[in-house]
Amino acid sequence: MCIRDRAIAAVPEGLPVAITVALSVASAAMSKRNVIVRKLSAIEGLGSCTLIASDKTGTMTQNQLSVEHFITPKKVYAPDEYIDKYLLLGAILCNESTFHKENGKFVFVGDQVDVALARYALALDESLLKTRESLSDIEIMPYEPDNKYSAASYEIEGKKTDFIKGSPEVILDKCELSQGETELVLKQVDEWAAKGFKNIALAYKRNSKDGIAEDEYLYMGFAAIRDPLREGVKEAVKKAKDAGIEVAMVTGDHPNTAFFIAKELGIASSKDEIIDGEKIAQWKERGAGKEEIANKRVFARVSPEQKQLIVKKFQELGHFVAVTGDGVNDAPALKFANIGIAMGKSGTDVARETSDLILTDDSFGSIVNGVEEGRVAYDNIRKVIHLLISTGVAEITLILLSMLFFLPIPLLPVQLLWLNLVANGFQDVALAVEKAEPGVLKRKPRDPKESVFNKIMMSRVAVGGLYMGISTFIVFYALLEFGYEEEMARNITLLLMVLLVNVHTFNSRTENNSIFKIEHFKNIFLWISVFAAQGVHMMAMHIPFMQSILSVQPVSLKMWATLLLIALTLTVVMELEKFFRVKLTASKSC
Repeated sequence: MCIRDRAIAAVPEGLPVAITVALSVASAAMSKRNVIVRKLSAIEGLGSCTLIASDKTGTMTQNQLSVEHFITPKKVYAPDEYIDKYLLLGAILCNESTFHKENGKFVFVGDQVDVALARYALALDESLLKTRESLSDIEIMPYEPDNKYSAASYEIEGKKTDFIKGSPEVILDKCELSQGETELVLKQVDEWAAKGFKNIALAYKRNSKDGIAEDEYLYMGFAAIRDPLREGVKEAVKKAKDAGIEVAMVTGDHPNTAFFIAKELGIASSKDEIIDGEKIAQWKERGAGKEEIANKRVFARVSPEQKQLIVKKFQELGHFVAVTGDGVNDAPALKFANIGIAMGKSGTDVARETSDLILTDDSFGSIVNGVEEGRVAYDNIRKVIHLLISTGVAEITLILLSMLFFLPIPLLPVQLLWLNLVANGFQDVALAVEKAEPGVLKRKPRDPKESVFNKIMMSRVAVGGLYMGISTFIVFYALLEFGYEEEMARNITLLLMVLLVNVHTFNSRTENNSIFKIEHFKNIFLWISVFAAQGVHMMAMHIPFMQSILSVQPVSLKMWATLLLIALTLTVVMELEKFFRVKLTASKSC
């Protein structure tokens, strides 16, 4: 047999299957934690994430909005306090949600801001439902993130009336207010935003001209809308930070509103960490560098186009960015990000089709769950690779040493294939379904550019593979010296290699922790696979048909026990490698 055939026989055939199993298991685990995987590569990628740029509404908050107050320049209205008729008309007519009464209760469908305004208006005056149904709209201008407002035109009492609602800053620019009046309203907006409210302003105009008016509106006031935080998001943000992942909030809300929420969640602690869309728009004009974004964690009044720019700047800083989005306009940012995450409940089809992952519950906490599963999947892939490549190195070492010492072939090609397909085949799949190691979310994210074969992997493969190969060679050499026939020597050598792989499966379960400190029965399937691999080989040694194919035969219990003791010494060697490597790493970091 030529050396090429021997080397080919030593290649771990089960590697692609085991990696696919690891990714498939991770995908299934993610789906149970509300993360749907569209691209398998995103599983491992999410585990490398160093920054999550997340939407606020619906992801960090419940997206169950309610109007708590209505503020005019002269008065603050409680939710149950009746207000101006035109204000209520504006709330119900300049509104893209749909609603109807069912079993005595209103049922709303649509954007939650519109739903909150409609619910508020109807709670004060149910007759508005019939009013809306009786009026025919002349023209509707839907809300667009770039415009930051929506408009609607109706004929009321024989006169064309235009209503607008949206960001207070935008609405005020279209209203007939003095500078002092504008400043007063903006001060009110800032004060209510600082309390965590989303503020939506309304105005109207009696308009005789065709088309929706651009200016000269009569300002009515703004609704202070509360959106409660999602349960568990604060803890999820902390978990992300403990895992070495930065969290940034990207929202279209007022900077004060965004900062209030970010401060509650622990995303930001200083207003120096906030930047708004107006300043971001200046980046291109003056060629702003990536340094300007380095300490920013709250991005307010941001347009979808600016979202992509934010992702780009963070990537220039070396971050591996995961970004969330739900709208059509979010698609470029989702595609540009390292990991694009779409909303399953509120997201559009375009956003979902562009994304790598989909959150079925739209919750930020599910992203962190996905990160954990991604890290577990990557760890398991490393465990599988370590076992299979170590075995391959051992086989090649055994063959090369035998050739160097002019000994007979230590293992036949069919025996090598048996070792890889049967002995390894059970255990590599079992390693692919390992549970998370303790502290998986306490580690820093790995460098996505780092190869699987980093220094740790090469050290472990070299020590384990060489020890297995050399110890097996010594046994094979000793057997021939003691007068064993070649076939029997190969038989014993193959059994030793199977036992070494059995033992090395447990060594592969952890890179840095001692094997004596991990939960041994956390993965029952692993124990079953080890006993199955050993059992199948023992059966092959006793079945005549298999004996002739593999050139094997039974051995005494004493011989089996002796070989097991030799195999167990591999654990001592790998524990020493771990001890000295971890100790050396710790001394370097001091």
